Amino acid sequence: MSADDVVLPGEASRLSGVPAATLTRWARLGLVPVAVTTPHGHRRYFRRDMVALREQMDGLTVTEVAGVFHVDVRTVKKWLDEGILPTAKRTPGGGLRFPREDVEALRGKGGETGASR
Repeated sequence: MSADDVVLPGEASRLSGVPAATLTRWARLGLVPVAVTTPHGHRRYFRRDMVALREQMDGLTVTEVAGVFHVDVRTVKKWLDEGILPTAKRTPGGGLRFPREDVEALRGKGGETGASR
C-alpha cells in the first residue's frame, strides 16, 4: 500500500461525492472499508474504494425520481417492484439510486406506467 493509495476523509469525500461525516458513520457501521485507522482513531480510505463508491452513488434517488414524475415516493418503489423501472442500486446506507438513462427512457414514454399515482 503506497501513500498515494490512501486518502484523508476530505479527499475521500471529494472522490466519492459523499459527505465526510456520512463516510465516518458508514465506516463505523462497517459499510465502507477503511484502509487504516491511526492510533488516535482517524480514518484513512483507499482511493480505489472511494472512486467505486462514486459510481455506486451515481443516479437519481427515489425522491428525485418522484419529483421528475410528480408522484409519491411509494409509487416509485412500486414501479421498481413491478419492473416499470427495471434497475436500482443500493448505496452502503441502504438508499436506492436509479440510473438516469432508465428514468429518461420512462420519461420518453410519456411516463406511461400503468401504475396509479
